[in-house]
Amino acid sequence: MAWSLRGRRASLIFIAAILLVMAVLGVIVYYFFWQPASPGGASGIADPKSQTITLFFFQAAEEKPLVKSFLLPEHLPFPEQIRCIIEKMTEKTLASEPTLWPAALRLRNVFLRKNGLLILDLDLGVTYNHATAAGELRVLRSLVATLTSNYPNVKRFKFLVNGLEQDTLSGHVNIFWPLSEKDLRP
Repeated sequence: MAWSLRGRRASLIFIAAILLVMAVLGVIVYYFFWQPASPGGASGIADPKSQTITLFFFQAAEEKPLVKSFLLPEHLPFPEQIRCIIEKMTEKTLASEPTLWPAALRLRNVFLRKNGLLILDLDLGVTYNHATAAGELRVLRSLVATLTSNYPNVKRFKFLVNGLEQDTLSGHVNIFWPLSEKDLRP
């Protein structure tokens, strides 16, 4: 009889420990990945440092980016600010000017969480434009450097394609987990 009580008590303690570990993991996953994100984020966290936005364009062989600036229109909501920045990064006015992606690329949606995670939902066209790992890395570094330099509260990035998580944009750089600027340094 004593043996069965001891065995039951050990089993209950083991089950309680497993449930506790699962609860802690659930809280961690919720906080970092499934925390509700509102379009545009919370008030104040989404404000740029300045109305003058600095764009960074990394080239394959160079460590220093090419830099361009433009004036962000006033009173845009946060998703429209990000959309405007990406449009400026994709437009090409002169043949010698750098661009980030072809103009056909579209930002579907953007979410900013209170913990500084910016979720960018990109159009499927982004997956067809990078033949090399260097090209894919250049695009991600340019976009991340531009947004972190202009929005100091943005710390990490999560990229979705057509609303779905992807392992890579075109088979080269892992984007499944949230990235920071230092994760993309060569």
